[in-house]
Amino acid sequence: MGRARAELLLALFGAIPFSGSVVLSGKSVHFRHPRQAMACDVAFVPGDRATEGLLLSRSILENLHLPSWAKFGTPLKMDRARADAQRSVEEPPGWSRSRSTRWLAASAVATRRRS
Repeated sequence: MGRARAELLLALFGAIPFSGSVVLSGKSVHFRHPRQAMACDVAFVPGDRATEGLLLSRSILENLHLPSWAKFGTPLKMDRARADAQRSVEEPPGWSRSRSTRWLAASAVATRRRS
């Protein structure tokens, strides 16, 4: 992904400051922090997930629940996180069966469940 495109996506997600306007579902938004974007069900999937999107020293389960660690506590309450992960990976009909798609879908579902 080009650097300009990456910066645009980071700005839209609230990770870096920007000037201008963004319309999301007919409503003007200006996210100043990624939490604000996530509260509106906006997710950022980095182009290089191996270096920008994962904690390689952590388990798959811990990486799955990165956006919702506050819900499970630090250190991560593994039993509760495992139960939530199991519910998250149940695939809706018609979804792709690829592992990365399941991971992204489960991560987004886990994030929404944190509220």
